[in-house]
Amino acid sequence: MKKIMSQLFQFVSLNQFILNLHLNLSLPLLLISSLFISCATLSDQYISDGLVKYDEKNYKEAEEQFLKAIAEDSTSEQAYYNLGRTHSQLTEYRSAVEDFSRAIELNPENSEAYLNRAIIYIELGEKQKSLSDLNSSLELNNQNYTAFFNRGYLKSELGDHDEALLDYNEAINLNPNEPKAYVNRAM
Repeated sequence: MKKIMSQLFQFVSLNQFILNLHLNLSLPLLLISSLFISCATLSDQYISDGLVKYDEKNYKEAEEQFLKAIAEDSTSEQAYYNLGRTHSQLTEYRSAVEDFSRAIELNPENSEAYLNRAIIYIELGEKQKSLSDLNSSLELNNQNYTAFFNRGYLKSELGDHDEALLDYNEAINLNPNEPKAYVNRAM
């Protein structure tokens, strides 16, 4: 086994390894593929485990799993995004803002990260930042009921009732079975 492992790690690149594998079939293919799979998906496994804990509402354990995923892969947008959702559930809003900001930095096209950060900004009373994030979210995905609903709410809070009405109407067009937008529009 030690010989197999030393052969496996002595190669500089995957291409060299594959070439040597074809020339020297002494390494069991199953061992090799399982090593590559486990190395490539450890962060993904932590994310998966974290999502299970999150769904079980076990937010502290979910947080631990997402932090492990980030330790394995500090460029994992999904780990930061889900850590932000978890920190939000734990009412650790400043941490959630940092997590969503990192997810956005890693993927500026993630409309859900903008939306979730906007909702946190509403909780923190930072209405202009929230409005900016809601606008960004809707630029990326103009079919999001929650973004229109929250932007309508925020515009109403800021005294822009005509614009709020437009957003509530759009939210109703997107999800006519959701009563909240009707109620807010009527106010």
